[in-house]
Amino acid sequence: MTTLTNDLKIKWNPEAPISCLQFAKTDSDLLAIGSFNGSVSIYKIKKHQDDYAEIHTFYHSNHVLSLCFDGDIGLFSGDSKGIIKYTSFKTMKTTIFGQHDSGFGISRICISSSTHRLFTGSYDGLVLVWNIPDKAISMTLNVGEKVFAMDNNKDYIVVGTSKQSLYTFDLNNLSAAPTIRRDIAKCQIRDLKILNDSSTIVIGTIEGRVAVEPLEENEESKDKKYAFKCHRKKDKVNEFAYPVNAIAAHPHELAFSTGGSDKSIFTWNPIKRKRISQFHDQPDSVQCLDYNYAGDLLAVGCTYLDELEEKNGDSCCAVIVKGIKHEDIVLK
Repeated sequence: MTTLTNDLKIKWNPEAPISCLQFAKTDSDLLAIGSFNGSVSIYKIKKHQDDYAEIHTFYHSNHVLSLCFDGDIGLFSGDSKGIIKYTSFKTMKTTIFGQHDSGFGISRICISSSTHRLFTGSYDGLVLVWNIPDKAISMTLNVGEKVFAMDNNKDYIVVGTSKQSLYTFDLNNLSAAPTIRRDIAKCQIRDLKILNDSSTIVIGTIEGRVAVEPLEENEESKDKKYAFKCHRKKDKVNEFAYPVNAIAAHPHELAFSTGGSDKSIFTWNPIKRKRISQFHDQPDSVQCLDYNYAGDLLAVGCTYLDELEEKNGDSCCAVIVKGIKHEDIVLK
């Protein structure tokens, strides 16, 4: 596995809070970063040279909340007023793709490239299904609760809501009723991912806990359901639970990483239920994580968003790209 020899620190305004980041799901190693200051920046990571290049930056008029690559040809971005923009990499022009009429924020964006559909989840409780070629809404999925997390694979899209519910829709039959799981966590959901075994969902919450759920509930999958504590610190008297803000599923190995407000990143094996590796002392609270297509880079977005009762030290917004080795993602 060829990767960076050292952490790559992206030049970033330390006062520009990072809201989202994503690698392209191709071998291009393109990385997009969105900020609450309205900016979206696109970088090319040159891992063989331990370097990067800034490709393009554009702006929304409002806070950017979500990003999603359209292969290597463009990028979708959603903001806090319900506007979805599309940036073509051929022309580097940014246009309005569509919007949620409610004016509520676009918290998550997912794409189904094989069917040319885009899914935009919002705080208005709706997931809009768009036909990408004609920019038309083909269906509205009403979950009735704020969309806080969302992920998809080729067969399903899973939505985590403000009331700790999990909605699973069949992408091959979106008109069918979703599978709904209530109260899957005691506290607010921050992120979720479907693992590459296509049968496991991992959910991070604000109380220093991760829930692991089967994608399809049946007799055989009951043993897959469990939860565990993480991103916690103890002193002589108390235990402090930190929010698990971000989850990244490795694209090739059955492993996932969690990022928390304790400034740490842990990588886990969901079958053995063991921690594989850890990265401590990140610049600030880890708010977003993503692996590149090859799985040998991990992008880390650090920002303090007033999520803790007490903050120790100064805040710092930073983006780091870590080189990932075999031993970081596979148990010995």
